[in-house]
Amino acid sequence: MKRFVMILLCVLFPSYAQATEGISNALLNVPSAGVLQEQHLEYSPTFKSGHIFDTQDQYKRVAQMIEFSHRLTIGLSRSLELGFNIPFFNQITQKSANTFLENIGIGTKWNVLTHSTWQLSVYGGVQVPIYSKAWLLDAGFVATWRPHSQWMVDMSVTPALFHETDLSWGGRYDVGVGYEVVPGIFQLLAEWSHTWQLSQGLTQRGVFALAANINFPLNTTLTLGVELDAFHPQPDRRAFVFVFSLAYIFDTRIKRS
Repeated sequence: MKRFVMILLCVLFPSYAQATEGISNALLNVPSAGVLQEQHLEYSPTFKSGHIFDTQDQYKRVAQMIEFSHRLTIGLSRSLELGFNIPFFNQITQKSANTFLENIGIGTKWNVLTHSTWQLSVYGGVQVPIYSKAWLLDAGFVATWRPHSQWMVDMSVTPALFHETDLSWGGRYDVGVGYEVVPGIFQLLAEWSHTWQLSQGLTQRGVFALAANINFPLNTTLTLGVELDAFHPQPDRRAFVFVFSLAYIFDTRIKRS
């Protein structure tokens, strides 16, 4: 089996508290309790173009960020998956331009409970610094509830530890609601994400996101979305990120004749 997934969205620049990297079934910010099928492999290259503007200087662009990442996830069993993500960045400011590999993210997700209407999974990951000096270790849980065949609710909580020059902690919680307008074909999503970090004071960011999924024949999905800051640690900055992502799922099982 091979699935082609195309994601095109316009979002504000991602916050410092990233979601666990390397795991599957994360569209915008909110992960899902589902895991990749056993002996299936998902490869997802993603391109992002972000532009940061100064709201106090007539929205003058002060920086541009381009990211091209590669995510590879494999289903180890019916309830366990493991994956990693490698992001390459090109950062352009008014004074300099740099291309670098910031970190390597490794993550795993384990589906611990499955019911007819809900699932519960735990996950965890680490971001190993390459260009940057910041380590990130996080772990959390996500619950997916289907109160109706057309409704889906995802809720996740992810505490995290950060280490650059000093050790600090923070995390994020996410809530997402999905409604299948046309079952199996068209779905609308609304998400809320709140990230925080305690390091010489409390830093917070709240993000509201809207998205739409369109499923086409031949296991093809198109996702369109927009993400807006409700509050941000730098109120004089606004950033917009355009994302294009492809995901392929391969069935690695040996078929016997």
